Amino acid sequence: MLAAARRARVERVTKETSVTVQVNIDGSGATKVKTGLPFIDHLITSIGKHSMIDITLAGKSNDGIMHHLAEDVAIALAQTIDKALGDRARVTRFGERHGPDGRVAGVRGNRPCKEAVQQDGHQAGTYEHRGHTKGRP
Repeated sequence: MLAAARRARVERVTKETSVTVQVNIDGSGATKVKTGLPFIDHLITSIGKHSMIDITLAGKSNDGIMHHLAEDVAIALAQTIDKALGDRARVTRFGERHGPDGRVAGVRGNRPCKEAVQQDGHQAGTYEHRGHTKGRP
C-alpha cells in the first residue's frame, strides 16, 4: 500500500512581503530558492539538501525591509513543513537516551536543569542546562 504523499504549498502575502513555498517531505533534497537574500537562500538550500526535503521557495520584499522578508520566509517554510507532515503518522524518533538502569529516559520539554559536576568524588560546582533533563525525573 502506498503512503499518502507528504507535500504542501503555502502562500504568505502581507503588506511587507510575498512568499510562496512548496515542499515534498519525501523528496531527494532538490531545491529552488530565490529570496534576493543570498545567506537566507543558502540556509534554506542547505536545509533541503541535508534533510532530503524538496523545497521550492520564492519570496520578495514589498516594503524594502529585508528582515521582514527573512522573518516571513521562516514562518512560511515552517508552516509548509508542518502542513506537509500532517498527523505525523510516519515521523519516527531519531535518537534516545538511556539512563543508568538501562531504561530510556524521556524528554520533558525545555525546562532548565541544574547538574552537579563531580570531579574525583568532590562536587566541583553546578551548571544550568536547558533542553533535555539528563535522565532526571
